[in-house]
Amino acid sequence: MEISWRAVQAGRASAFAGDEGLNKSGVLGSLWCHLLMKIAALFPPVVRSTRSRAPLCFLLCFSLCGGGLQSVHGEKEPASPGESGLLHSGPLPLVASPQFQEPLGPEWKVQHGRWTPENGELKAVELPENKHRAVLHHRVGLSRAVVELEFRMEGAGFLGVGCDGPPHVGRVVVLSNRFHIAQDSKSTPKILVASEMEVAPGVWHQLRVEWKEDEMAARLDGRELRAQHEYFRKPKGLTWIGIGPANTTIRNLRIYGEENPEK
Repeated sequence: MEISWRAVQAGRASAFAGDEGLNKSGVLGSLWCHLLMKIAALFPPVVRSTRSRAPLCFLLCFSLCGGGLQSVHGEKEPASPGESGLLHSGPLPLVASPQFQEPLGPEWKVQHGRWTPENGELKAVELPENKHRAVLHHRVGLSRAVVELEFRMEGAGFLGVGCDGPPHVGRVVVLSNRFHIAQDSKSTPKILVASEMEVAPGVWHQLRVEWKEDEMAARLDGRELRAQHEYFRKPKGLTWIGIGPANTTIRNLRIYGEENPEK
């Protein structure tokens, strides 16, 4: 089948017209294509023939432009804390981004259960002798925060992300059939808002939790919840993650925030 020179140019133009999400890399890639077409016109006649130069340009364009197009149509880059935020209008400083290739640093404390970093993932197991959900503390108090992670449960279970004062302050809880936000006082704990949804075991889910002042918010696989309560204003001394009874794997954990002001 003959590939015409006009078809090469038309294909380049249609890529711009049909993909509004083309980023800067893709635009630069198309400019490379245009430049290569001009260069090809300088080649000897045997190369400038319709049948031979079109495949040549296609090969050169894909070799130089492939990276730009992959960034459009490949896996989506993780959003920064300022992008698609829930409570914060701009990015917060990165506080923790463990790679789970080695033991956790001193700012982390295993409160209950077993937490094992391995090959870029954190494997969490509830231990019956603890008589408590498996809990991991990040011992940095954050007045405003964003916590992002991906998790996969091995069965019907619980995953929670919250902040403590030393008294409990607030939490986001994910169950197999719903997730909710609760103010977490011992005397009057209360679920403030909830949403029913299936959280299937054996697959990866994305969770984002935010808090500031008297607000707390969460996004689970695109579903959002927001809650407001005066109790959320309590000083925060740490961030915690809890799981159980199902074994759970966590990856791509990032914590952003502003530390509590010194008194």
